[in-house]
Amino acid sequence: MNICFLITTLLFGISIFIIYRVFATKFKRLKEHHKIRVNELKEEEQKFRIFLKNIPAISCSTDLNSKILFIEGCVEELTGFSKEDFLRGCILWESIIIPEDIEKCKYITKQLYSVPNSYFEYSFRIRTKNGQLKWLQRVAENVTDEHKNILYVHGITYDITKIKRNEEKIKELYYMHELTLNSVAEGIIVTDLKGNITNINNSAVKMLKLNGINILGKNLHDLVHGDKIDKEKCYILNAIKEGRNEKITSDSFCRVDGTDIDVECHITPLMNRGVLRGGVICFSDIGERKAFERELYQLLSVMNQAEFSVVITDLDGNILYVNRGFEKITGYTFAEVSGKNPRIFKSGEHDYKFYENLWNTITSGKTWHGKLINKRKDGSFFHEDAVIFPLVDLDGKIVNYAGIKKDITREIELEEQLKLTQKLEAMGQMVGGVAHDFNNILTIMNGYTELMLIKMDEGNEFYKPVKEIQNAVASASSLVRQLLTFSRKQVITPKPLDINVIIKNLEKMLKRLVPENIEIKIKYKEDISFVFADATQMEQIVFNLVINAKDAITEKKEDGAKVIMVETDEVEVDNKDPRIKGFNVKSGRFIKLSVSDTGIGIKKSILNRIFEPFFTTKEVGKGTGLGLATIYGIVTQNKGFINIESKPGKGSLFEIFLPCYESFYIENLNNGRIKRDNAKYNETILFVEDDKEILRIMEQGLKSLGYRIFVAENGKD
Repeated sequence: MNICFLITTLLFGISIFIIYRVFATKFKRLKEHHKIRVNELKEEEQKFRIFLKNIPAISCSTDLNSKILFIEGCVEELTGFSKEDFLRGCILWESIIIPEDIEKCKYITKQLYSVPNSYFEYSFRIRTKNGQLKWLQRVAENVTDEHKNILYVHGITYDITKIKRNEEKIKELYYMHELTLNSVAEGIIVTDLKGNITNINNSAVKMLKLNGINILGKNLHDLVHGDKIDKEKCYILNAIKEGRNEKITSDSFCRVDGTDIDVECHITPLMNRGVLRGGVICFSDIGERKAFERELYQLLSVMNQAEFSVVITDLDGNILYVNRGFEKITGYTFAEVSGKNPRIFKSGEHDYKFYENLWNTITSGKTWHGKLINKRKDGSFFHEDAVIFPLVDLDGKIVNYAGIKKDITREIELEEQLKLTQKLEAMGQMVGGVAHDFNNILTIMNGYTELMLIKMDEGNEFYKPVKEIQNAVASASSLVRQLLTFSRKQVITPKPLDINVIIKNLEKMLKRLVPENIEIKIKYKEDISFVFADATQMEQIVFNLVINAKDAITEKKEDGAKVIMVETDEVEVDNKDPRIKGFNVKSGRFIKLSVSDTGIGIKKSILNRIFEPFFTTKEVGKGTGLGLATIYGIVTQNKGFINIESKPGKGSLFEIFLPCYESFYIENLNNGRIKRDNAKYNETILFVEDDKEILRIMEQGLKSLGYRIFVAENGKD
């Protein structure tokens, strides 16, 4: 029994020992493993603390009473305070958060302390130890046990000051971008690649009348073109899709109210880092510009249709614009004078002081008005009535000079012609009076010499002297007749004449008048009307003009064609024809007799004197100076007029215009010739003359022929 107990006890002891040894070994192993694990945890904790110290953030845990249990990280760098200040409670977060953000932070903290599994991410501002303002971002959550009891709150706080500053800069840039976009007068619309609107400025909203309407996301084509253009052919959408720069100088956009607006449009691709994102459409209202262009076009049309010339220059006088009137007057095209100075038109007729006065006037802001003599492209001179003035901008600053000028060359010539006509009229009256009195004296002289010769034999020693006196009187009488013709007091016998017949009768004689080296050509207008004139005077006109033409060619020393052209024509002349100014002429049909030559021409300085009696450019003894004066008298006496064109060295053209005579019958032209009957010397004659000397000599002469004479000085006698 005892042995069994002993054995049992021994076995129990051995079992207990074995169990102890097993547990002792395991415990030792567990203890060693725990030690290793603790060391590992310490290392991990140390690494974590090192990590927290080196991250640019603060890791902080607090209990439910807001006591800081743990704080690590760049505490001092972010706040200026040490972590010990926070751990000892010397500094609380609430004390450094700025007042504006404290309420928000308190609310979030309350939620974290009261609501399990709460999570917040929020930002706030603090004032650091040195007074610097910083933005901080915090991510916080509460930690709970298995029963969802809140144990503590943990949060990570990091500095976002730079981010906030960048955000402020971005906001400022965005604000400036929006401000700039909305300050631009042009309308700007931004779209994506499909043409859907992503942004629009205020000017575009105003121009398209989109106030109060949200059009973001809508298609631009549908907005501005609608049904006017097919969407596939829309140049805006195509340019956006293809990334093209395109400018449309004139287009029409639809408004919301149904009206249209004329625009100029620019399309620019919208790129982002080299990738096409959409397009920017910039457009401006050109309605006023189009209206201005229409007005300007009308103004330019008027200016180009006007007969006067318009010239605009810059401040240096260089030509910027001329109208067609300028081109017509000067012979220069705009391309030929563009950028050139008007001094190219100088004729040399004005001195330096003349132009200095003109320039000083317009540069001082005043208007210059006067007459200019300028030179055309072909070298000929012309007269202008000019108004030259400065053009100023809205500030009154001179920006250009402009000149409006009228070609008054013809007016000047007609004025000179009128003055000449008036001068010749006055001279004609004077010459007529003198010639009449002189003719009376010659009549007396001729009468007495005639009586002396009747009573004197040819053998008488005084017969030849008296005959010479009679010849001299005859020459003087011929001169007087020319003077009377000039003064239109010569007695003439006008009748219907065919000027062609007059010239044909003189043709052989005219050809004998000119040397063989001068060719005379005659061109007749067939079926020409008649003129009512004196045949002798018509012959005198032809003779004088041909002789003058011959002399002009003879005086020309240069080689070249030597031709005299005599030509007849029938033309219509109205009251507006400038050539009749200064002549007492009515409109109607005229016979024109033209005589031109290739001679030396007539200088402009003497052109207005050629019809003066006794004026001649020929040498002494080669001309009386009465040829053209006589022609002038004949033409004006027959209600006609004269036109002259001449250029020195080029020749002259004389045109005689005489009114057509149409109120007669051709079959009566040869009738009416006066046939002289045989003289009846026993007839009675009543002779009336206010000049006593002429009265006496005529009485003696007629009595010597056997007439019975009754004389009287006037009607009373």
